[in-house]
Amino acid sequence: MKLASTLLVFVVSALLALGLVMLFSATMFHRSDGFWSTQLLYCCIGVVVCLGAAMSDYQLLKKVSVPALVLALLMLVAVMIPGIGLERNGARRWLQLPGTTFQPSE
Repeated sequence: MKLASTLLVFVVSALLALGLVMLFSATMFHRSDGFWSTQLLYCCIGVVVCLGAAMSDYQLLKKVSVPALVLALLMLVAVMIPGIGLERNGARRWLQLPGTTFQPSE
């Protein structure tokens, strides 16, 4: 790896570790390990995805960029269609997926 990539991996790892320590210290007097273990799981998933992205050929992004843009725009429009877009607190910004909701603007 180049120096910049190594530095980036180090900084991201340090921020992940700091976030886990802060979350653990904030919830240490509660009898729930749910927050900490969920965050640790998401950190591990994020590291795997990051390593996969770092090892992949970035030229592939050229091929999928236009279809991804079209899909993103279609999801943004789908939010406004009654029955597809979910309204919460007076705002229609969510898509209902099986088992979860998804906010395409994020």
